[in-house]
Amino acid sequence: MIGRTTLSGQTQERNRMHFYKFIEAKGFCIQIVITLCMKTCNNIAISASYNWHSSFKSAVDDAVLKAASDISKGRNIWSLNSYRSKIDYSGLSYDNLKFVHPFILNSGKERLVIPEIVFQLLSSVKTKCDVGIIGNQDIKTIVDVVNSIAKSDIKFVSEDSITSPSSSRLKLAKLHYDEFEIGHEDPIMFVAGDIPFFYNMLPQLSVEDNLFFDFRYSINPQEAIWRGKDEMFSRNFYWPISYNVDGEIISTKTKEGNWEIEDYKAIKQISYLFDLMYNNRKGGEATKAIANLVFSKVKENPKEFFKLLSIGKVLFGKPVSIENLDGLLELILNSKGQSRIFPQVVINDDPFALKDYDALNEDFVYFNSVLQAAVNKYGLKNGLEQITPFATELIEIGKYFAKSNSIPLVANFPEIIELYISSANVALANFPDGFETKIKSKYFERIRNSRVSPLHDTNGNFNVELGNPNEIEKTINYLETRYVPKFKKEIKLI
Repeated sequence: MIGRTTLSGQTQERNRMHFYKFIEAKGFCIQIVITLCMKTCNNIAISASYNWHSSFKSAVDDAVLKAASDISKGRNIWSLNSYRSKIDYSGLSYDNLKFVHPFILNSGKERLVIPEIVFQLLSSVKTKCDVGIIGNQDIKTIVDVVNSIAKSDIKFVSEDSITSPSSSRLKLAKLHYDEFEIGHEDPIMFVAGDIPFFYNMLPQLSVEDNLFFDFRYSINPQEAIWRGKDEMFSRNFYWPISYNVDGEIISTKTKEGNWEIEDYKAIKQISYLFDLMYNNRKGGEATKAIANLVFSKVKENPKEFFKLLSIGKVLFGKPVSIENLDGLLELILNSKGQSRIFPQVVINDDPFALKDYDALNEDFVYFNSVLQAAVNKYGLKNGLEQITPFATELIEIGKYFAKSNSIPLVANFPEIIELYISSANVALANFPDGFETKIKSKYFERIRNSRVSPLHDTNGNFNVELGNPNEIEKTINYLETRYVPKFKKEIKLI
């Protein structure tokens, strides 16, 4: 995490008081708590659940509309996202959940089939935290295999009866409070399950901020992500922000984060915010929804009138400072009659906390290409040792699923995902037939000429030539020379 703007004296004092009260309540020695090698958050909760589409056609149509919108806007990246639905294939019905999608690696006669979620599970286990995960029965099967091979004790809770993102988070939190017997003041790091190269969570698990903020929310500024690094992949950034780095005010654009750290008070009181963001996630509606919430909070508390200036900047595309984002978050999260919540916006500078898996033609290709290229360069074991901190476990898990039919989606993934892709290509070729869209007709030809290449050949092997050679080379270099060595060094301190 990079340097933050200086907090006001009042804010610093508030934070110190909150911190000291926590220390007093827990009976910890302050010197021990702030020791760099000690984790101040010992719980990781992984979300591997995802909303359902009502049908295969609905999932493909939504993916095509998203791709067509990207193409019409001239974005650097247009994405065919993998949306969840039942897919009927060869007499069976499959749950197309992206966290189960496997990366397929080949080295001579050896073949590995590694479900995407395995990477996040093993990264979490390496931190020596208590780890819980929510998902479907395929996720449970993967957890059982990982626990057996990695000698871990990851706890699983079923997504059954989940009706919203907030109910998912509450159920996942309850798993930690019940199974690991933690206190309500103990923070939990909520992590998305679709960021496979985000190995190193220790910088956020080990800072004392976890003890005096109830809610720490990460954002991904473009400048912070790439400062001092080669740009390893492309990403679209949206909201302008500004912050202070060594006395210099930096203006850049940011993207939403893939992790946050919360205590029970925050989990319980602000769950509605996650539902609000989720229900308004398309077409820039999230910004409008947050603006409306800010207006209602100011109406409730007129002395916060000046917060309207910050939300006005957001609406008009002007940079908002990190301090003002903190203030907006505090306004949004607190309501009369409830316990006070102390939030903090955190600048993330880890590229792999940003790089999640949504798009088949961009994200999935990137991850599988990097893995296969490392294997091609160094061999199976050496290649995975260079770019991951858990090569031995990956190989054993990959060999297991290469031979196992325990998860039909994993065993038949190439055929199933190519059905999804071919259906999307047909819809793109005939666009806008069958769609209600506001996209202007001048973009139709460009959309109709856009295609997603098959991810696998006729033998079910990944088409490694789909990857961007420049991105692959930069990523392997960063992983093997900086990221993985740093993580291994920090692991030894805990």
